[in-house]
Amino acid sequence: MAGLVEVHRRFGKLPWKSLVEPAIRLARDGFIIDDYRSRSIARDTARLKLFDASLAQFLPGGVAPVPGTTFRQPDLARTLEAVRDR
Repeated sequence: MAGLVEVHRRFGKLPWKSLVEPAIRLARDGFIIDDYRSRSIARDTARLKLFDASLAQFLPGGVAPVPGTTFRQPDLARTLEAVRDR
């Protein structure tokens, strides 16, 4: 993150908040899991189960989200909001 902030400080032309906002919106509001993403998460199940946070986020109920599921990351949204505001 510090690297992105520094690159923006040195070379950025757009306001920082406008750059971070789309990521916040995507994390907060989510997106629909497609078949590819569902299979990709399922393939990584063993690795994702090694970490409690990954298990909770990517494998709700211990399994990959099925296609059509809305995938949201509210904790990430809050973190990005803090980065945006500070």
